[in-house]
Order: sequence, then C-alpha cells, then structure tokens
Amino acid sequence: MGQVANKVDAEDQKHRGLSLGAHSLVHQTLTRRYLLALGIVAAVLVYSYAMSRQLDVDAEQDAWLINVSGQQRMLSQRIAMLSRDVFARRTGRIPLALEYSDQHSRELLSQSIEKMRSNRNDIHRNWLAGGLNGAWLNDPYLRELDARVLEYLRIASAVESAPSDPSAAGWIAFLGSEAKGDLLPQLDSVVQQYQSLADERLHRGMTRERVQLAIGLAVLLAEIFLIFRPMVVSTICALNQMRIKNGQLRDVGFRLSHDLRAPVASSMGLADLANESLAGGEHEEAQFAIRELTKSLSGLDKHISDMNLVIDQPHVQLLGEPLDIRELVDESMERLEHMESYDRLQIEVNIPVGTVWNGQRGMLLSIFENLISNAVKYKDSACDSSWLRIDSVVTTDAITLEFSDNGLGVPRDRQKRLFERYERSHEGHAPGSGLGLYLARQSAERLGGTLDFTATRDGSRFSLMLPILVASKTDVTV
Repeated sequence: MGQVANKVDAEDQKHRGLSLGAHSLVHQTLTRRYLLALGIVAAVLVYSYAMSRQLDVDAEQDAWLINVSGQQRMLSQRIAMLSRDVFARRTGRIPLALEYSDQHSRELLSQSIEKMRSNRNDIHRNWLAGGLNGAWLNDPYLRELDARVLEYLRIASAVESAPSDPSAAGWIAFLGSEAKGDLLPQLDSVVQQYQSLADERLHRGMTRERVQLAIGLAVLLAEIFLIFRPMVVSTICALNQMRIKNGQLRDVGFRLSHDLRAPVASSMGLADLANESLAGGEHEEAQFAIRELTKSLSGLDKHISDMNLVIDQPHVQLLGEPLDIRELVDESMERLEHMESYDRLQIEVNIPVGTVWNGQRGMLLSIFENLISNAVKYKDSACDSSWLRIDSVVTTDAITLEFSDNGLGVPRDRQKRLFERYERSHEGHAPGSGLGLYLARQSAERLGGTLDFTATRDGSRFSLMLPILVASKTDVTV
C-alpha cells in the first residue's frame, strides 16, 4: 500500500506542477498585455501633453509678438510728440497740451526711444529666426521697413541728445512726417501679419487636437480589440477551465463514492477472510484471499491513477491500449458475481472473442460494471426468468454494444432525466446513489463515444457506441 500511495503522490505532484506552470504562463501573458496597454496609454497621454504644451507656448509667443509689434505703432507716435515737446521747451514754445517739466519730457523721450529700439531688436531676431514664415529673407518690403525704423530711431536719438542743435527743427519735421505718413500703416501691417499667423497657428493647433482625439480613440479601439478583448477571452477561458476543473473535482468525488465502494468492500471482505483462514490454520484459503486482495488493490491503484490523469489533464487525450471487448465484459461479470441475486440473472454475451477496441481500460470497465450491475439490481422479480443479453455490432467506424434486459425498465416520466445526477427510477427497490448512469455516460463521452437508452417491450436497452481507432476481429480460441 505504501508503494501505491507514493505512486499516487508522485503523479499528483507532477500534474500539480504542470497545472501551476500553465497558470503561470497565463498570468505572465495577461500581465504583459496589461503592461503593453498601460504603456500605449501613457505614450498617448505624454504625446497629447507635449502637443498641448507646444500649443500654449506658441500662443504665448504669438501674443507677445503681437504686443511688441503693436507697441511700435504707439511708440512712433509718442516719440514724434515728445521730440516736438522737448524742442519746443528749449525754444520757448511750450504746447498747452503737455504739462511735463523739461527734464521729465527728456526722460520720457529717452525711455520711448529705448523701448522702441528694444522692440525692434526683438522683432528683428524673430525675423532672422524665420518669423512671419521666413519673410525677412525674401521680402524687401520688410527689410525696407526695418531700415526706416532704424533711421527713425537715429533721428529721435539725435533730438534727444541735442534738442538745441540748429538741425533739430529739420529732425522734428522728419519725425512728424514719418509719424503722420505711411510708417504707421506699415507697422500696422506687421501687426496684422503676426495676428494672421497666430490665427493660422491656432487653427492648426485645434486641428491637431482633433487629430489627437481621433488617434486616441483609434488607439483605444485598437487596445480593446487587440489587447483587452484577448485578455477578456483569456480570462473567460481560464474561468471556464476552473469551472471544468471544479466540475471534474466534484465528479471525482461522485466516482470515488460510487466506483470505489465495491472494491473497498471486497478488499475488506477478503482481508477478513484471510484473517479467519489464518486463525483457523487454513493457509491455502488465506493465500487465495491474499492473492485476490492484491489483485483487487492493484485494480484500485490503476483506477485512481486514471482518475488523476482525467482530473489534472482534462484536455489531454488518454492513451489507449488494445482491449479485447469480450474479455473485459467477462472481467466485469467476474467482479460482480458476488452481488446479491446475481446468480438469478441469466446473462448471454454475444460478442465474438477477439473483438478488439483501442481505448482506456478503466473507464470502459467502469461502464460495463455499471450497466451489468443495474441489470442485476433492477431485474423484475415477477418474471419467471430474468435475463441480460449483450450484443455487439462492428462497423468500419464504430463498435456498438447493446445491453438489453427484461427488467423493471424506466418509467416514461423519468426517461429524460435518466442520465442526470442523483436520478433514481425505482427508489427503494435497491440501494444506490443515483450516480451510476451519470458517470457511465460521462465516461463514454470522455472516450469519444455515446451512451443512450431505449425503452423496449421487454424492458430496457442501453447502447454504447465506441468510435474505432484500432479495431479488428480475429479468430481467437480460448
């Protein structure tokens, strides 16, 4: 028994390791996809922030240039007026409109000239850097305007430094003429060009924001279909696998309580027989009981190993082995020959010896035992003779085994639920859990076949269809 336990533990650890490896792979895949989705979202957010920040910087720059170029218009007027005022004070002609002191007027003139020169330098640097779409490099009109502004500042500086100079009157006339002439419209055209450029840039920025929104939505849709949808599908598949696994764990409990009860009871009976034989000095009888006990436990060990494989690797096709159907039916009958009333049931087996099917032995043996034991338990005591006939039909595609009896049958209202868990057609007639046919059909489906019921005039017929992988019919003598 210790070797059996060690074998089961080793297989359990192996399958548990495979299961943990599969779960780890699923977890890693989901984690990578989630991190990829987060990375894409972060990249889109960073790009959107950078574009929005650039739009703010451009708008701030445009506003500053519009303000600077707009000041040039005002400063040209102010310098002409202050120059005339300074000259008039020095010559004794003080305009009534200005009430500044001589020193104050000269300071205001100096500040205005310095401000206009500073603004001119800022605009000039902007033109050299490609402002107004690089117009400074190609537009002689702007170069001429810049030269006029420089000349205007030079004359104004001369008035500021030498208002009493004999040439000052001519300078004042020049400044007034420029201020009233076309210099102001030319300076105003620069403001309008900067305003148009700002409007155009703002429009492009708004268009870029709409494009960013479209790109963001497209990325979101792509993530939904390419990342999140596969993640959801993977999660659903994992949940379905867990549900299948839980169902199989539940079913193994059913199968343990149903299929292992008889072998355990038989083993306990054989152990008692061996003890009694040893106590009575009947050594041959004790040896027979021990041999049968060993045989029963070996079958139990194989049955447990098969169930472990089904539970831990539900998607792995069980390895088949060539099975002689007739021998397997005979083995099932031998296992059940100690059932109560077994000897009162006449069993006729019409399966040619040597009918071979390639499949899983433990599951097929379990199906046979369920169907034969049901025929024993539910035979009709009112009949003079109870019988069970097992026939086989071999085609190129499948082997069909039919278990027909003249027992109690199945009431019409219970036939649709016959293969459900805990369903019992004749409660109280015989002990049972109502799991036998449910587990038998599941085993048949696991083997790739089907198990169906048909009500007959005499009683019942269960048809077990097994698809042929390797099947042959040979003449073998026993």
